Amino acid sequence: MREACCLLLLVAAAGTTHAADVGVAEEPLAARVGVRKEFSIAHCLDVIGAHAVRDPVACPEFLIAPLTEAKQTCTDVGGELKAGPTSDVWALDVDGDGVSEYAFELANNAYCDGAASVFDCGSLGCGKTLYRGTTPIGQISATSPELIDVVDGGLRIRCQDPCAETSVLEWKNDYYTVTHMEVRGHRVEVESSPHGLFGLTTAFEVLAEPKVGATSVGHYDADTEVAVIGTSGDYYYVSPCNACESGFVAKDLARALYP
Repeated sequence: MREACCLLLLVAAAGTTHAADVGVAEEPLAARVGVRKEFSIAHCLDVIGAHAVRDPVACPEFLIAPLTEAKQTCTDVGGELKAGPTSDVWALDVDGDGVSEYAFELANNAYCDGAASVFDCGSLGCGKTLYRGTTPIGQISATSPELIDVVDGGLRIRCQDPCAETSVLEWKNDYYTVTHMEVRGHRVEVESSPHGLFGLTTAFEVLAEPKVGATSVGHYDADTEVAVIGTSGDYYYVSPCNACESGFVAKDLARALYP
């Protein structure tokens, strides 16, 4: 049976104000969102090990908690947490208030020497946790900070070309939530859709658009499992496997494997 991917299209978060609300002049999106910051993960680990006093420029306080947890997890499986050769942390002023939020993931920043797979997220990669101060306020699934756009009332996260997906995040209950996606001009409901692994009842074509006669992006056997990402009318938007192109299948072909 083909292994279905677990596609994670989660959230970014920020404050309730935007540039227009606080009188900040409009800036190019790239100036407000999406720059890489160079911090010293090695210094943070020295601080956690009580071998150094924290330098807030080299090691912002928000890094201490996730690295402390990762260090314990790595130690529990017989490994040693070590810093990567460079850091990969994004500074994101998503609400235009002039104060950065930071997006951080363990991958590309540190690794568990002796148990490398313990923090592995598979071929889809890991989502970055977004922090305001020291508080985790969501996750961003994006391959680079330049693919994140600030829009009125939310964020748009584009995927790397030639991918056709754009995730739309809206501010709800102190959290930016992925409410829907835009795929080749079609709206795909995410927040209100079923999710999880579904089995297909017959051999099927995954379609580029949610309509009869649309171009096929892949043919799959009846025993294929798919991860349901969202819903568009009478179709589910699905991912058949980690390396497969996502597309649409008719709802009546799918049944939930774990209702």
